[in-house]
Amino acid sequence: MSRQGSSCPDSSRVFACRRSELIAAAENVVGSRAIAEELVQESWLRWRAKSHDTSRAGPLLHRIVRNLALDWLRRERVERDSLAEPQFAPGTAPDGERVVIGRESVRMAAAALAELPERTQRAFVLRRVEGASYDSIGVALGVSSQRAHQLVRTALIHVDRRLNKPGG
Repeated sequence: MSRQGSSCPDSSRVFACRRSELIAAAENVVGSRAIAEELVQESWLRWRAKSHDTSRAGPLLHRIVRNLALDWLRRERVERDSLAEPQFAPGTAPDGERVVIGRESVRMAAAALAELPERTQRAFVLRRVEGASYDSIGVALGVSSQRAHQLVRTALIHVDRRLNKPGG
């Protein structure tokens, strides 16, 4: 059954008519209904920003949602990979000097984190220390999971810049 035509004549109605199927499509990619809903909301913002031919709405909306979902998966993969513990081959554990340098890096990272707003710090600790999902961080902080991801990313960038600051 087509959703085009008189039952969904304008841009916002077309989007509203397709919202459930868009959420289902995004959920199939990302595996989370909450993330899927956030992605569909983002797709609405992108859809609304431009004028569209409603006769071709279905494929375009699905493409927007699919691209957003794939972008989200890429960001997740990058962050997950950055969380991986370093593995040492037998007999190659760090020496005393490296341990001291590592401890100094942790001290500097903690100082950099303390420069950030409390909510950003909490999001970082929940994700990077406690391993919480963005969904649970969002619930704990009263924000969307996408906003939780942005807070963690802001903290990561800030800490990285402080650790890699020339002369620092």
